Amino acid sequence: MSLSPFDQEFRDSALPEIYAAFGEVMSYTPPVGSVVEGVLVVPDERHAENDTGDSFGRIRSVERIWWVQKADAKLVAAGVTPANGGRFTRSDGEVLRVDGEPLKMDGEWKLDLVEAY
Repeated sequence: MSLSPFDQEFRDSALPEIYAAFGEVMSYTPPVGSVVEGVLVVPDERHAENDTGDSFGRIRSVERIWWVQKADAKLVAAGVTPANGGRFTRSDGEVLRVDGEPLKMDGEWKLDLVEAY
């Protein structure tokens, strides 16, 4: 499927600006390989808290969806792509693990990140 001229222009010009404005710089450690510093990751503000169960024994989980540009210069230079089990480390030291295969979309990867223990 090819992109429309509008979508192509958006991907090439607007996405980098959105990432720069709303992104968070993290380091990425693939399941096998070396750490890649300076990867720009954007949180998806539409994440929702899932509430299952009754009032007794209630289980709560929070979806944490993040986006990474396929053309992220640091990943491209390292020859690395996000993968299931990879780890993103935030500047405060929190480590998030890629849970499941990243969803490849036009110009981006959609990642489900969960707290790594």
